[in-house]
Amino acid sequence: MGQGKELCAGATFAANKAQICSPEVLIVGQTCNSKGRSPDDTKVDKIITWPKLSTPKEVRQFLGLCGTVRIWIPNYSRLVRPLTELYQKDSKFDWNERRQAAFEEIKDLVSTAPALQPIDYTSENPIVLSVDSSKEAVGFILSQLQDDGKTKHPARYGSIPMSDTESRYSQPKLELFGLYRALYEWRRHIIGAKKLIVEVDAKYIKGMLKNPDLVPGAAANRWIQGIKLFDFELVHVPADRHRGPDALSRRPLTEEDLRVDHNDSWLDDIVLSILTPSQNSSFFLGIKGPLEVQPELSCFKAQKRQDEMIQAVYDFHMHAQIPSFDKIQAQKRFLSKCGEFFLKSSRLHKKNGDKPPLLVITDPEHKYSILLHAHENLGHRGIFAVSEVVRSRFYWPNMRADIHHHIKSCHECQI
Repeated sequence: MGQGKELCAGATFAANKAQICSPEVLIVGQTCNSKGRSPDDTKVDKIITWPKLSTPKEVRQFLGLCGTVRIWIPNYSRLVRPLTELYQKDSKFDWNERRQAAFEEIKDLVSTAPALQPIDYTSENPIVLSVDSSKEAVGFILSQLQDDGKTKHPARYGSIPMSDTESRYSQPKLELFGLYRALYEWRRHIIGAKKLIVEVDAKYIKGMLKNPDLVPGAAANRWIQGIKLFDFELVHVPADRHRGPDALSRRPLTEEDLRVDHNDSWLDDIVLSILTPSQNSSFFLGIKGPLEVQPELSCFKAQKRQDEMIQAVYDFHMHAQIPSFDKIQAQKRFLSKCGEFFLKSSRLHKKNGDKPPLLVITDPEHKYSILLHAHENLGHRGIFAVSEVVRSRFYWPNMRADIHHHIKSCHECQI
């Protein structure tokens, strides 16, 4: 039966390369066995026996080899920073106690690195995502509980640096944003989990998720919207038992860590549904009782507000109409926004500094025509190239998300 499936799939195998029923195999520099994945013993031996570094070239060679096993080492960027300083421009090669200590610590961690065990999605054992946020970064560890119900075996380590804007959030807002970023970053690894447990050390997160109306600001409510797309159990863990993700979130940044503001425009493409009881319909197999799916359109409010704003700006320039506002501050913000646009030949344009103004596009068919010409008609260029072409001449809200969706939906580019 197995051979038949392989033939139907068009798969071929080389007898001299195949390994069947082997208790342990080496694949792309990783030793794979029943315990999970661990670094290749040959690489580990080379790192452990590496002599004292004496030149920038030797530092690069050593770190190049260490980089192949960095997924097994928490806080890798922080650990290697004393060594990366040795090959920076105009820096003197000074091998001191601090760098010797970093050199030895890297060797110790490599030699004692635990095997990363892949997530078993067929198991009933819960998958655990441990998250902690600080002003430097959000750190998270993905693991799975073992059969004893207590031991957690790590599968992945990760951290995302906060941008300058994000680092100025209040601590509650920072924790909420960190949870949202962690779920989004590893969505491919947690969607479909039979039971997902999210561990945080901030008690107030539960209250913020249960009562989103009490959270000030549209941004925080959008994060809550994104968080609620995932099905998980939120568990509070005291800080003294939450040291793994806490350390990842507080590690100093290196030149490899880019501070980039997160773009949450993907939320505008999500349709949320609310299941409500009904006596007239039954949609889903395996669900007891009749259910009716009603779309919750609140997820499109941000997009709708932006479209209405563009229309209001056009009416202001065309007919000198000012919408009514509850507060004078809102009116001032609107007038300030209007100053970014102007009317030319009855068409709205957006100012673009010392560059040519951008034509504002509101018609969906016109947007599609522009993307068609910029992508398909120019040789199926990538997201960056298409973005550069389109935004040099046009403007509309959520343009980047539309470009991303258009290219990812192109059939020829996915083959």
